[in-house]
Amino acid sequence: MKHAGDKRRREFYSGRHLARAALLKAGIGPTAILRGPLGEPLWPGSVSGSITHDQSLGAAVVCTDPDIAGIGVDLIEDPWQVGEPLADMILHPEEANLLRIRFPLLPATGVAFSLKESVVKAVSVHLGRYMDLLEISIGGHGEALAAHVKGLQAPLPVMVYAAEFGLFTCCLRPSGAALEHQKLTFESGLRTS
Repeated sequence: MKHAGDKRRREFYSGRHLARAALLKAGIGPTAILRGPLGEPLWPGSVSGSITHDQSLGAAVVCTDPDIAGIGVDLIEDPWQVGEPLADMILHPEEANLLRIRFPLLPATGVAFSLKESVVKAVSVHLGRYMDLLEISIGGHGEALAAHVKGLQAPLPVMVYAAEFGLFTCCLRPSGAALEHQKLTFESGLRTS
């Protein structure tokens, strides 16, 4: 972080502060959250977690459920900032149609970008690399949405939460037997920075 600009340093330290607060709420004492080889947070023990931030908001989510091997969250205060010129780098045509139907008041490109950022955070460490957003496809899974990732057999549950503050998305990567029966719940907390 010594070569990062002031804005990036503030985001980094604010994210780590939120992560430590989330760990404390989960009953895990104070601990350093180091950076892994992909720049990801290294969570203590069997904890899964994710950090996100945008212009003025940030969030950290942790999970101690052994059925969850990875979690990714993303926050976009203005989903319209992800413009249509980027669509070809973010989403497949069938995804655009699905997201326009499911979220008619939101830009499909912004929703897809945020969902896929959540998937990247939940899965990249497992794959040992960051993936291209086009390696992820979002599809309907009954009433829910699911992410299909090249290199993974089972679809991953994803969720979208639109609110006054913007758009919040989440992806869970179940472990072991949880892949067979994906009945998962989300709990999140948002805080201004």
